[in-house]
Amino acid sequence: MKSKNFPLPIIFLFIICSIVFSFWGIRETVAQFKFLHVAKEAKGTIVDIKAEKQRKKSKFITVYRPVVEFITDKKIKTHFESKLRSSINTYKVNEQVPVLYEPLQPSKAEIKSFWNLWFGPITLMILGIFSGLAGVLSLIHRMVKGV
Repeated sequence: MKSKNFPLPIIFLFIICSIVFSFWGIRETVAQFKFLHVAKEAKGTIVDIKAEKQRKKSKFITVYRPVVEFITDKKIKTHFESKLRSSINTYKVNEQVPVLYEPLQPSKAEIKSFWNLWFGPITLMILGIFSGLAGVLSLIHRMVKGV
């Protein structure tokens, strides 16, 4: 039984995607650590839940994004929309949440939770690892088979 190989351009595309996703993931991770290093914490309140329609395959689903209001240590009232959207509405209006924000740019803020802070960098790194593995393993397979 003859096994099929990916064409070389596809293998190199996997490797290039791996490099791009890994670089982007590392960049986002470094940016997140810099943010955490300067961020101050405040108590925030969910003031709204934005519902957005998002196309998923052939149908639309509703995704939710909390809008948070908080007061900085300089007594400036600020609000922001969370970067993380979810098909499950996990927050409620008037719910209290911990917030991290940049003191010089208070609108650059996020809800203090593992997923809100690390979902993006982790996803990019996983995409980089898997696309790299696919490319390298396919290349090794081609070399072993002598194609």
